[in-house]
Amino acid sequence: MKLTTRILSLALCLVFVLPFVPQGRAYDDGYLWQGGVPWEGGVPYVIENGEVSIPRYDWYENTMPQFRCDVIIPDTIEGYPVTKIDRFAFIGHRSMVTVSIPASVRTISEGAFSSCWALTNITVAKDNSHFSSENGVLFNKDKTTLIQYPNKKPGNSYVIPNGVKKTTYGAFYSTSITKVTIPKSLTELGKDTFYGSKLKSITIPKNLVKIGGAFGFTNLTGVIVPNNVVKIGGGF
Repeated sequence: MKLTTRILSLALCLVFVLPFVPQGRAYDDGYLWQGGVPWEGGVPYVIENGEVSIPRYDWYENTMPQFRCDVIIPDTIEGYPVTKIDRFAFIGHRSMVTVSIPASVRTISEGAFSSCWALTNITVAKDNSHFSSENGVLFNKDKTTLIQYPNKKPGNSYVIPNGVKKTTYGAFYSTSITKVTIPKSLTELGKDTFYGSKLKSITIPKNLVKIGGAFGFTNLTGVIVPNNVVKIGGGF
């Protein structure tokens, strides 16, 4: 099994990034930042069994909110396809405004873009077979699962598109959203869906059957739970 750790400069960003602990070289092909000034440091990546994944990194300590950047994840690194974005890979990033996900990515683990305090827009390559985006929000390919609503997306209300059946872990975690309209198609709110958000108003449809502790530390004063709900997680 081949396991290689390197540092990848992914973003267009005027920000100093502290050195990453594992040794490696900067992946600095110019197309990654499309002009402008590349990072001094970079984003870690791992090559294993001929595929590349983006692992978790301590972005909160190594980014600054007064600077902004656009992260462009390439299809390949060192000739290997980028196929996975790990659990909490970008959590706590304070500078990333947009992120572009290539067609090669097959797996986005939970919380990959959670608590990205400057994030306004997520885009996915149209020929990606596993994921899609609509108005800057991340979904699976057929838009039956809402994966991530950007932390700083403009506006304080959102209508979840009809056809969405569930939300994943922390889909609206710590966002500024105050009102969400849920479609009749939704049957499951994933764990911590609205945790820490500014949510004040929500109407739960009768078809909902699972609530995974979705409303912890919000501004809600009450929720009417339909009779069909058979499972409610801790920290409702």
